[in-house]
Amino acid sequence: MKKLLVVALLSTLGACGGGGGSSSSSNNPVTSPDPSVAISKTNSAQVASSAGSGDTITTSVSNLAPLTAGQTSRTAFNLSDFTRQLLHLGDSQTLQPLAVTVNCPGGGSITAPNATATTGTFSFNACVGYLANVTLDGSVTFSVSGTSTNKSATATFSNFTITNGSDVITIDVSINISVTTAGTLVTTKVSYSKFNVTVNSDYINIYNFQSTKTYDTSTQDYSLSWDYTFESSLINGVVHVATETPIVGNAANQYPFTGSVVFTGMNNGHVRISTNNSTGLSTDMVMIETDADGDGVYEDSQTMTWQQFESQGQVVIF
Repeated sequence: MKKLLVVALLSTLGACGGGGGSSSSSNNPVTSPDPSVAISKTNSAQVASSAGSGDTITTSVSNLAPLTAGQTSRTAFNLSDFTRQLLHLGDSQTLQPLAVTVNCPGGGSITAPNATATTGTFSFNACVGYLANVTLDGSVTFSVSGTSTNKSATATFSNFTITNGSDVITIDVSINISVTTAGTLVTTKVSYSKFNVTVNSDYINIYNFQSTKTYDTSTQDYSLSWDYTFESSLINGVVHVATETPIVGNAANQYPFTGSVVFTGMNNGHVRISTNNSTGLSTDMVMIETDADGDGVYEDSQTMTWQQFESQGQVVIF
């Protein structure tokens, strides 16, 4: 998958056609916790790189080997894309998922309901090769409805794990997706009623996630916006994440053309990540601006390549 904005944020979505000091990913409250990370020039890139991944998860686990000398990126696992592909949302196939009870290429199996079912469960049993060369375990319970041009689905990942050697991602989420097609324009809206993930010893909780993406299947142009609250041991606290201007690009290009995302921390401190090639900033570059005192004025700015920016995160996500 191509990389778009905010680390993998601009990555996988463009390519496809807990409170405060909690130490685990369970007990996600209904309301979002307040921002608790003190924004500074020193941590701004690391906070944005770690929190800017939306519902994409990338570590040494996905594709799935630790970075070695000379490598600059990792393959990302995007939950909404995975769900769309599993249930055939937004493609030319029928709404129902495929009927499969098969052995996986590298061992293990997948068990699924009948192809005519609109509710059911996919069970992954030590399945290797369905998603890169990793082991998938756990269940995905789903419900689908709609027509060929207006589809919707809900899916719940229960004790779902992605394993490679000693690296383990544990996923406990409930996702809602709608896909509307009008001619060549496909609009996908995603929300999560629960998003709790652990990556080895780190946890990630996302609250009130809402995203809207439009994609033109003819031109490959896309526009993406989102809003969510991110809590994680990766940043030792909570920030709110929102697009300031939509992320716009073309799936044939690695990075977006324009767009900006704002991260809000404690005492209204902000980090803004932006790219805009119309003002001379190359699309392989990203600008990081910092408003540490929360007065609404970005007093510091720096530019770096997207690869340099992605490397700032403790775990590379979006």
